[in-house]
Amino acid sequence: MDENTLRKVVKEVVNEAVNEVVNKVVNDALEPIKDDLSGVKKDLSKLENSFQAINKDVSSLKKSVGDLKKTVDKVKKTAERVNKSADKLKTTLDEVKKTQDNKVLPSVIETEVTLKSYGDRYKINQHNIERVDTRLTTVEDNLGIEPPEDLKVPHFSSK
Repeated sequence: MDENTLRKVVKEVVNEAVNEVVNKVVNDALEPIKDDLSGVKKDLSKLENSFQAINKDVSSLKKSVGDLKKTVDKVKKTAERVNKSADKLKTTLDEVKKTQDNKVLPSVIETEVTLKSYGDRYKINQHNIERVDTRLTTVEDNLGIEPPEDLKVPHFSSK
């Protein structure tokens, strides 16, 4: 064998030995990293599962919030209609109150005053009737006249 061939063979053997040693050292050095990576992969898988569950929950929440927003919008629209109706009702009520204060109340007060005056007049008239009846009864008694029952004046006074 010549020297070049020998060098080639030695070079190949040395390269193989170096590669083998380097591979062993690298593999030995990578082994704890591989174990760590395996644990990290498991943790990432768990996280991914958790994120998927959270994603489902968030999607459900988004749908619920969307439904709730629609409901709130309906409630707002209903409240606006109620407010408009209440405004109309308030206007109508104000008109009724004005009518009551300007037209009905004076008439009621006048009617009350009139009824009270009628009551007062009735009392006065009743008192006067009883006085006249007393005088007439005295005269009838003195003259010995007995009036028929239907002409006698009933006495109601509560003096």
